Amino acid sequence: MIDLPTWLQWPPQWFLFVCAAFWTVLPLAGRRALVIIIPTFTMAQVWMVPIDAIVTFSGLPGEMEPYANSELNRLFATIFTFALGGVLLYGWTIATKAEQIWTLFYASAAYGIVYAGD
Repeated sequence: MIDLPTWLQWPPQWFLFVCAAFWTVLPLAGRRALVIIIPTFTMAQVWMVPIDAIVTFSGLPGEMEPYANSELNRLFATIFTFALGGVLLYGWTIATKAEQIWTLFYASAAYGIVYAGD
């Protein structure tokens, strides 16, 4: 495993999952700030992790690889990040709070599929 900075050791899907949880309690101004912060931070996570980086968890029977980076994974994650940014900007005034939260959960699932190493 490659040693990554602490803030990059978790895959982007966990960051989006946490943001979705905080989205429920934030006022409108905080949610609007997250519309810009979420795609920016996610893109930083996507591009700063080295190619062939693998995060493994042990302790269960065997080892899990919830995060395995490659060039193809990075390409799809970049596309999903641009799509996430566009959807969040579009939903800024159109979507309800619940729809915006489910958008983050959906994006989290998309990143989970892209980076699944198992």
